[in-house]
Amino acid sequence: HLGEGSIEVKFNDNIAAITTLKKIESENRLAAPEEQKILVRYVGWGGMPQAFNYHEQEGWRERTKQLAALLTEAEYDAARASTTNAHYTAPKVVSAMWDAVRRLGFKGGRTLEPGVGSGNFFGLMPDDLMRASKLTGVELDSLTARIAKQLYQQASIVNKGYQDATYPQGFFDLTISNVPFSEADHPVDKKYNKERLNLHDYYFRKSIELTRPGGLIAFITSKGTMDKLDTKARSLFADKADFLGAIRLPQDAFSENANTTVTTDIIFLRRKVDGVKFEGSPWLNTAKMDLPEAGSENKFDTTALPVNEYFATPEGKEMLLGRLVMRRGRYGNASEVALESDGRDIGKAIGEAIANLPENVVIETSRVK
Repeated sequence: HLGEGSIEVKFNDNIAAITTLKKIESENRLAAPEEQKILVRYVGWGGMPQAFNYHEQEGWRERTKQLAALLTEAEYDAARASTTNAHYTAPKVVSAMWDAVRRLGFKGGRTLEPGVGSGNFFGLMPDDLMRASKLTGVELDSLTARIAKQLYQQASIVNKGYQDATYPQGFFDLTISNVPFSEADHPVDKKYNKERLNLHDYYFRKSIELTRPGGLIAFITSKGTMDKLDTKARSLFADKADFLGAIRLPQDAFSENANTTVTTDIIFLRRKVDGVKFEGSPWLNTAKMDLPEAGSENKFDTTALPVNEYFATPEGKEMLLGRLVMRRGRYGNASEVALESDGRDIGKAIGEAIANLPENVVIETSRVK
C-alpha cells in the first residue's frame, strides 16, 4: 500500500506519520507494530510543493499551516528542499529490482542503500535475503532518517549526506537505491571534487568504490546517466565496474506513487575483479536516433536525438519498457528523449526484462572485514 492514493491522501499520511514519530520520540522508545503501519505510509515531499506554498494549488492554505506547526524550522526547511528529488519508488519496481539482483546471484550480505528515504527497499526485501543480510541506509533528511530507524530497527540508518558517510572501500556486497537526481547539484567530496559529477552520477562513483569486487550495484537513475553526450561519468564507472544491463522505465512509472513524470533507467553493475574479463554490451557512447513526437506516429522533423548505444542494440531494445519518443523539454523548447508507456503492466514488463539479464554473475571474493 506504499504511496497509494491522491496527493491529498499522501499529505494526510505524511502528517499522520510525523505526528506518530514525534509521539514515539517524546516517549523515548521504539515504534510498536501498529505505529509502524502508520510510519510506513510516509512518502516524503517529492512532487508536493504545494505543501509548502499554498499559492500553487487551491485549498492548501490550511494544510500548509498544519505542516509548519508540526515541524521544527530545520525540519521544515529540509522537507521543503526535498520537493525536487525525494521521489519514492513504486513498490512494483522495488520488488522487481530484488528479483533482478537475486537472478544476478545475490544471496545476502552487507547491503547499502544510499538515499534510503524511509526505507522502501528494505521494507520490500524478500525475507530470506533479509535474514542473510546486514542492512545499512544513509539519508540526508533528519525526519525521514528517523522514520526509517523506527521502521527497520535492526538496520544501521545514518543521518548524513552521502558525501559525509564514510565506509571502507569494498565493504558492501550490494548497493541498491533509487538515487536522488539533480543535474545542477555537485556534492562536495574532496575525493571526487575534481570530477565535477552531478548528484546522481556521484552516487554511482562513490558506491562502486564501496562495493566489494564481484559485488553488485543496482540503481534507478535519471536517463541522463546513460544518454548524456559526455562519456566522462560512464568511463569512470566502466574503469571499475562491469555493465550487466539496464532497463528503461516509461515516464509514468512513478506517477502514482511519487507524483512525477520522468524517464528513468535501472542500471546493473558488478564491481570488477582483477583477472576476470566480462564481455558486456556497449554502453559508453550514444547513438543518434530519429524518434516520433510524443503522442504521434509521425516522425518529428528535427535533428536526431542521442540515446545510449545500448538501447540501439537488439538486446538493449528488449529492455525498453515502452516506446522511445521525442518530447518538448520541461524548460524551454529544447527537445529530449522520453519513453512513452505502451500500456504494459510495469511489474510484469520489468519481470520480462529481468529474464534477459545474465544469471549468477556475483563473484565471491575476499572483502574488507
